[in-house]
Amino acid sequence: MCGAFVAGAVRPGVLLDSMGTAEAFLQTVERPALSESSALGGFWQGAVALDRPFAYVAGGINSSGGAIEWFRGLLGDAAHPVPGRDALIGEAKAIPPGSLGVCFLPHLAYATAPMVDQAARGAFVGLAAHTTRGAMFRAVLEGLAMEARVCVDAMAALPGTGRAEEIRVIGGNTRNPLLLRIKAAVYGRPITVIAEPEATALGAALLGGLAAGLWPDLATALGAIEQEQHVIEPDREWVACYDTFFEAIYRRLYATLAPVSHALARFSAGRAE
Repeated sequence: MCGAFVAGAVRPGVLLDSMGTAEAFLQTVERPALSESSALGGFWQGAVALDRPFAYVAGGINSSGGAIEWFRGLLGDAAHPVPGRDALIGEAKAIPPGSLGVCFLPHLAYATAPMVDQAARGAFVGLAAHTTRGAMFRAVLEGLAMEARVCVDAMAALPGTGRAEEIRVIGGNTRNPLLLRIKAAVYGRPITVIAEPEATALGAALLGGLAAGLWPDLATALGAIEQEQHVIEPDREWVACYDTFFEAIYRRLYATLAPVSHALARFSAGRAE
């Protein structure tokens, strides 16, 4: 919420993608939409009053940057240091879109909106003898971008929401240039990167200033600070590739693996007893 104020995402038609350890998506709407689909889909909504009221609908991924760090942690131990992010990004950049046929389902902390499922499990599929860690790391990034699209597309279908005209991103993972390029291509739209490293903290400070009367409204408060931002344009060749990948593979992956995930959850629960 506080990050949305700083990112200028508190007007209808703008989607905020907050890319941290978890990932949150927030879209401002004209008014709250009380509907069965919004409740059952795992989304949440609310309204906030600043100098003017605004309503929002939101969803998220429980393990986003957390999935990236989880994968990095698998590659090191006491005798072998964990590889740096830049080294892994470099290896992943050398792999073409589609990760040589490897796909990652990032349900490391169960599935969230629009298919809330606490028995869901993460998975790599398509592994082969020639699979490299660069391909697997790129698959992690692509899986996170695909999961974001699943959530954002479902949010757009909620009553009164609609497809966002603009996407703005904040958070620590905006410092991963390959992930940003992948996300722009998977979304099929430009994304505006807000370079402020502590956007949520700055948003909280602005709200405090508004409450204290330092500024008459949010627009004036935002005008009082300097923000660096830049736009990532989608690579059209990547867009075509990822559209095919999303429709033919990723969109079907959760439903295909869900029976196995549920069986594993029951098995693990029985072993724990």
